[in-house]
Amino acid sequence: MTDRSVAQLHPKSASAGPGKMTPLLRGLIFAVLAAIVVASFREAFQASWDRLQDEPIEFTWHLPAAILFFATAVPLTGMVWGNILYRLDGKGMSYRDAAAAHLIAWILKYIPGQIGAIAYKVHWGKQRGHRSRTVALSFLYENIFHQLACCMPAALILLLAIGSFQTSVQLLLIALAALISAVALLVVLGPGMRLLVRHISKLWPGDSGDGARILSPREAILIIAMLLAPRFLTGAGFVLIAMNLGPVTPAGWLPLGAIYLLAGALGIFAVFVPSGLGVREAVIVILAQAFIGLTLAIILAALARFLSILADAVVLLIYGALRARQARGTQ
Repeated sequence: MTDRSVAQLHPKSASAGPGKMTPLLRGLIFAVLAAIVVASFREAFQASWDRLQDEPIEFTWHLPAAILFFATAVPLTGMVWGNILYRLDGKGMSYRDAAAAHLIAWILKYIPGQIGAIAYKVHWGKQRGHRSRTVALSFLYENIFHQLACCMPAALILLLAIGSFQTSVQLLLIALAALISAVALLVVLGPGMRLLVRHISKLWPGDSGDGARILSPREAILIIAMLLAPRFLTGAGFVLIAMNLGPVTPAGWLPLGAIYLLAGALGIFAVFVPSGLGVREAVIVILAQAFIGLTLAIILAALARFLSILADAVVLLIYGALRARQARGTQ
């Protein structure tokens, strides 16, 4: 599909209505959200920076490349989310518009619980004629598919590397990856998804039209396959960071990339801390020490967190570039 397809948006869908928020209220909400995000961003950045102060880090090309990989994965994921939303309601949008919305929602992950992310996407969708419950369902699908795209390959790769893991905690984390994959598959392909759809529909009873549709197994498998590309980028970025710290044999590339995917997936469950702060690092240290040793694993976890935060700043630059290009396209 071209950039202007998943089909074109209808300009009238964004027209003002009686329930539309006033510009003053929207501005106030945006200011509050921005303040929370900036405060959480600074806290996470400072914590990561403090942990790296005592560790001499050699700067090589691996680090900027890792930042670029981390940042590029975000708009690619946004395009997949746009595809999910289009499949749910058939309303047109451009992939560029969906990617831009996802970039802002991604930055709002610094508000614990992903409340800011889903609230923004629902608001974005309403402005473009999408029903709130459909956008909420697309957000739910996106998160379930993200878990599957992370945990399924991670579980498979780490099970093949099982000989490298010695402790019960390491084996438990690998088993957890397999369990999450199994449960997510049962939910997204089984009757559990219908229960979730009914629950979401009750949250927005005023939405017109029929209940939101459910993606078929074929569509679900296709979406998971689409998400593997951005997940590969994030895993590859993590391996590049490890290579910057010391020699990593090719046999360790896939397990290390899988460890980062699993760590990110488990970090989502830490709903009361911004961006899974601390959970992701703990998983990395526990599992990565089997390949690079405990000392380097600790440094790697801290450096990966620091660079992922820098990548979020690049995400904002990408958002600005997308918006500028959209503005030129409408002139």
